[in-house]
Amino acid sequence: MPSVSVITIDGPVASGKTSVGRRVAQALNFRFLDTGVLYRAVALAAHAHGLDIHDASVLVELAHALKVNVQADTQNRDVILIDGVDVTDALRSSVVEQSVALVSSYPELRLELIDRQREFAAPGKVVMVGRDIGTTILPHADLKIFLQASPGERARRRVQDFSSNGLSHTREQVLQDLHQRDSQDSGRSTSPLLQPDDAYAIDTEEIGLDEVVRQILKLCGEGG
Repeated sequence: MPSVSVITIDGPVASGKTSVGRRVAQALNFRFLDTGVLYRAVALAAHAHGLDIHDASVLVELAHALKVNVQADTQNRDVILIDGVDVTDALRSSVVEQSVALVSSYPELRLELIDRQREFAAPGKVVMVGRDIGTTILPHADLKIFLQASPGERARRRVQDFSSNGLSHTREQVLQDLHQRDSQDSGRSTSPLLQPDDAYAIDTEEIGLDEVVRQILKLCGEGG
């Protein structure tokens, strides 16, 4: 494998993209971006300004003006700023969870955010995760990973994540939402969720986080 500078990690909701991507980035001393925060930021800002999330043109205008920055705190955790205000916790609120699937489905908005994502990756030494990074955003990335797990396992993880953030959701609710989100992500006309032809597929259901990270680092030429 030649020198790896740009790594993409795609996969459905709760397949492990963010946890894996962050660990890989830390191991390689690369920058990290979960591109989903951009759509969450637009959803949050739209609600904060009382905008209609069913109006794609309004969201595109909002996204164009929005200043979203990703920083790391002293414990190397992601801090998300919108126009200079820390919104890290708010991005996981129930109102954002309920609207981000719709917001991210608009082709016009996805096109608006493409350049911003590519600009982040341009300097290299970066790990970017999402659902269209290896296919649409960075099709010429040095290494592409596609993570997968069964809907049942992903629902279990989502329930655990919600619980850790003080939100209560039943497994049945979450599983239904996952099926709907998978259908929306895979069926949208612009940048659908697809496994890139040249991606390495890893099933995260039967192996732990450490092993997934080890496999990716090995593909990068790091470790054994």
